[in-house]
Amino acid sequence: MKLNGEHLRKATPRLWARLQEHDEDLATDLSQAVLVSSLDMIIEALNLLGVPHQDGFFAKDADIKGYFKAGWQEQVFDALKGKYPPAVLIFYINHLGVETGVAQEAFVPAAADARR
Repeated sequence: MKLNGEHLRKATPRLWARLQEHDEDLATDLSQAVLVSSLDMIIEALNLLGVPHQDGFFAKDADIKGYFKAGWQEQVFDALKGKYPPAVLIFYINHLGVETGVAQEAFVPAAADARR
């Protein structure tokens, strides 16, 4: 089946219901789709931090914690918030923090910053 806007609009109620039922497989698939569709942002964020990567991906066993200095989340957000949708950028910053084990809590920028 070809995925297009019409199919997606028709599927939205079913997908939303599955998410409300805590369908973790669907949530994972959707989150991966959001991230893959934002590879330019991911590459730019990793480059900004100096994290070695291959087209936005780094090896799961790579020791990259040293690249995440105090304030890295704010640094990435401030540098990219005007170029990418803030919600997607915040999502990636939090994903990166969890994936690398460097974030102890979720990053939430100041309310005014998140709207820009």
